[in-house]
Amino acid sequence: MKETHAEKKFRITRMRTIRLILNGGLIVSCIVYACLLLITLAAVFEVESIAGIEILIGRILTFCILVLLFIIIKRIYTNRYYQALISVSYVAIAILGMFTIIYDSDVTSDINMIELFYNLLMIIHISGVFFLYAAIAICSIMVAWLSIEGVFMTEYTSFVGNVIFMMIFVLINTLSLYNREKH
Repeated sequence: MKETHAEKKFRITRMRTIRLILNGGLIVSCIVYACLLLITLAAVFEVESIAGIEILIGRILTFCILVLLFIIIKRIYTNRYYQALISVSYVAIAILGMFTIIYDSDVTSDINMIELFYNLLMIIHISGVFFLYAAIAICSIMVAWLSIEGVFMTEYTSFVGNVIFMMIFVLINTLSLYNREKH
């Protein structure tokens, strides 16, 4: 799909305008996931359980993805393929965050939802991706979450409540992205 000169100019102008938000968002994400990594590391060694190793690996991979994005962002943020790269990266990060649903039954689904909401907010408001890419990423994350949570859920009522809350959250934030892009 070839972009017109006007589309290219709009994309580059917009990305240059929000570059500080992109960098700040990635710095905050690196800090948040570094803290989660340290907490997971402490939990794995405290409990001395092999079950936490998968979650620890997921946290390490997430942190590495974020650091890599932070390193290369200044070279690629105006590139046409930035949108796809950042969308795929945040989908991978969200799916890696879902490891706790699979491998740690002691963590409540509400805690998992907070991390999922954080990732959705990063995609919608911080990543700088356009509506189409954000919508595809959000749908991918929702399908993955519904599939994983549906298989590994322990409380049906909590699951239904989380689905309703998630749909409202996604709808409000996606509409705000659409309105921001439209104007």
